[in-house]
Amino acid sequence: MWVEAGAPLSEAVRVFRDGLLPALRNEHQSPAQILGLLDRSPAAGENASAALHQAMTSALAREPLVPAGETFIALAETVVPPTVGETLGDDIRRLLPDNVTVGGRRLPSIGFCGESLARIVVDHGADALPAAAVAGLLANAEPSRSKLYKHASGRFSIDPVLNALERLWRAVDSGERRELEAAARTAAVFPVTSEEDGSAVRVPVTGAAAFYPTRSLRSDVPLQGIRFLAHEICWDG
Repeated sequence: MWVEAGAPLSEAVRVFRDGLLPALRNEHQSPAQILGLLDRSPAAGENASAALHQAMTSALAREPLVPAGETFIALAETVVPPTVGETLGDDIRRLLPDNVTVGGRRLPSIGFCGESLARIVVDHGADALPAAAVAGLLANAEPSRSKLYKHASGRFSIDPVLNALERLWRAVDSGERRELEAAARTAAVFPVTSEEDGSAVRVPVTGAAAFYPTRSLRSDVPLQGIRFLAHEICWDG
């Protein structure tokens, strides 16, 4: 009867939005703690009413809840990386410009794109990117944030863009893997060399065969129909 009445649901949502939410902020609850209240996963316990969730989602759609740089954005204005891989979403976000948008929606700050919080915001109205879209997104990685870095062994370098795409590929199902593979071939995410400051030079490999270079090949050789992976990623020295 409570669900059928409708009005009590609206009132409960209003109390949360207009009463509890400001009180939580006044008590300096973090955005992560506030979003945690909306968690409907089994680990968080059974939700008393799907109808309450729907009403809450509708009421909060335009409420600025999600940190994005120096401001907060509404759930209806938010898009997050695929909700897989635990910290993978944050690692993808870390490579991108601050004000990156996709389809008019903004990505949250680092710390709010990881699987746990990203899943909550998607459950309440945010969009989640398909895996294939990440390739195009990372083709526009911020150069200063996506430099090659040395592996712990010191023997070779790691490309953070390529690393993120590999982790994503491993985390999704076979259908999404095929779509990601196709998208990655047309996006400029294949590292062929690096600048002196460590910035990677990445290209698409559409219509080309991609190979590991020989140990002696230390620079990009753009042969027709062939692209070589950056030497420093494949070999030591």
